[in-house]
Amino acid sequence: MLILEGLIDENFQNKLSHFIDDALIYNDIQSARRLLIAIKKILKSNNDPKIKNKLIDYYKANIDKLKFICFFDLDENDISDLMKNSIQMVLGVDGFNLVDKLNDRLKFVEILENRDLLKQQISNCLLLNKNKVTTKKIRIGSILHEPTVSNWLKDYLSNINLSVDPGLRINNYLNNSQNIQLIDSNEKKKIKDLIVFFEHTKKSSLVAGNLEESFIFTDQDGRKIVIDHGLPIKSDVNIEKIIKDIYSKENLLDIGKDSFINSKKRDFYRFNKKIEDLDSFPPNPLLILSNSLNNYSPSSLEYKAIKQEIERLRKNQKNV
Repeated sequence: MLILEGLIDENFQNKLSHFIDDALIYNDIQSARRLLIAIKKILKSNNDPKIKNKLIDYYKANIDKLKFICFFDLDENDISDLMKNSIQMVLGVDGFNLVDKLNDRLKFVEILENRDLLKQQISNCLLLNKNKVTTKKIRIGSILHEPTVSNWLKDYLSNINLSVDPGLRINNYLNNSQNIQLIDSNEKKKIKDLIVFFEHTKKSSLVAGNLEESFIFTDQDGRKIVIDHGLPIKSDVNIEKIIKDIYSKENLLDIGKDSFINSKKRDFYRFNKKIEDLDSFPPNPLLILSNSLNNYSPSSLEYKAIKQEIERLRKNQKNV
């Protein structure tokens, strides 16, 4: 059990920092939630302002890391605070995927237009983040600037062609930017994580292919259709109309956070009056491949090969 004396102890603080860093890498949501609650409770109960302020200053970074792990559970104010002040702490961390964290959070926003509003709020906050993410100053135009989250994004936006596919413009920037050439591989990974996440906030959940979850839909003719992140699997129906209908207030089912987190079929939501048995439906190869990514390091050949196969299958679906 955590006590105030433990939080003050320097040896304990070092051990706790290492523990939280590991929790971040391995996405240990259960431990992060318990620890976050315990630390906040102790800090709140301490009445000595000198000790309390010192602890708050020290533990702010660790608390924010714990919040990133439990991102799905945050309100909009917490999310805005992390984007404005703390995102640089998790950029470049192996095994930590900001896009997945955001998608998990957006699944709890029932109205799709509100998902887009939250993503817009996040991108606006990122552009206000004045914390350094790399070491050397960067050149924007003819002027040198501090290498903050905000300035890196401004440099990115000033050097891309918005008419080009997001994936292509990210690659073009990472391969051609003069500022990128001046940083090492670790810092380059941080910038890549940042701009990939930033681009993701620009994708509308209303557009087929950008939906955060997958599900089985039964149409009026009784046909079972798997909709994988807004894209149909072997179907010629109007997917965007179906998604709009399903996400209307009349058809939304109440899905609690606990059932979402604990369910083995967490990637599927069950909608509409007629709910199908997922076990009787043929497995989705895209979901199988996506889940298998968790078994490999992002830098491994296996990971890259699986990612390429996923992209190939997605492109094929678009042509169905």
